[in-house]
Amino acid sequence: MLAAQASTNSIITASPNHNFSLLDPTDGAHFVIEYDVNPCEPASTVDQNEWAAIVFGSSTQTASVNSSDGVGFLIRGNGGYQVFDGSALKASGDLGDEFGIDEADWYHVRVNYFISSFGEADPALAAIFVDDQLIYDFQTAGGVAGNTINFVGYGPQGYYTHHGFDNLEVWSSYVPEPASLALLGGGLLALLRRRRKA
Repeated sequence: MLAAQASTNSIITASPNHNFSLLDPTDGAHFVIEYDVNPCEPASTVDQNEWAAIVFGSSTQTASVNSSDGVGFLIRGNGGYQVFDGSALKASGDLGDEFGIDEADWYHVRVNYFISSFGEADPALAAIFVDDQLIYDFQTAGGVAGNTINFVGYGPQGYYTHHGFDNLEVWSSYVPEPASLALLGGGLLALLRRRRKA
């Protein structure tokens, strides 16, 4: 479990020790960052001011959620959320009001990236899910400059705040096109028929 204890702003960085070299995003190549997050543990009377976030793709290891590059996603203690592309706010709202996701201690977040390569010249497609519901998807203004993951938390001055990040997974895969899946399914059916005849 990763945890950040803060009275103001705190940043912890994890960096996979390799670069994901993927195929053309139109062919379904992608990678995923998946984690559980608790924006304020224990809960306090100032939940709405506490938040926990990740930033991915920043060129620095000290990037905050509204960094100059990278994609940032934060959840507040009261169920509010914000999506940043670099320093630009892309979306904000309330997980309960918009998506029926109850205010909770822990949220499961999955961020899918469709990307051809790491670098500022290649824009990426990003889709952000909370508790398996699509919250927002967009194409980044720039590329993905680096493979660092920054865990960021904020708590009001004078209050004890504990942000929890758990069950972190970072993985990449290639998603077959529908035609490929159909061929695979047809091959399995043929194999089953042969077994029945035998």
